[in-house]
Amino acid sequence: GEISNTGIEILLTASPIFSRNLTWDATLGFSTNKNRLVSFNGVRDEIRWSVFASTQRHREGFPMGAFWAHDVARDANGNVLLNSSGGVDVRTAKESSGK
Repeated sequence: GEISNTGIEILLTASPIFSRNLTWDATLGFSTNKNRLVSFNGVRDEIRWSVFASTQRHREGFPMGAFWAHDVARDANGNVLLNSSGGVDVRTAKESSGK
């Protein structure tokens, strides 16, 4: 497969106070990273680890190990629709990712 990683890293180090009796060293760091699964080279569509209401996936075009959530079915008032057992019917859920 192929992945893409881009980002920056900045480190600023200073000694605002430097004397015989006292030395103060300060460091400030900043970094970003954006990764994306570019391709599985046609071998597979995705890799998924599932637990109800959240799923971690490796899918082309998305960040590596992105978390996906199930948006449960709701009625017109926004109440969660339950099945006959009193649980959420996963088959009616739609999926979304914070891409």
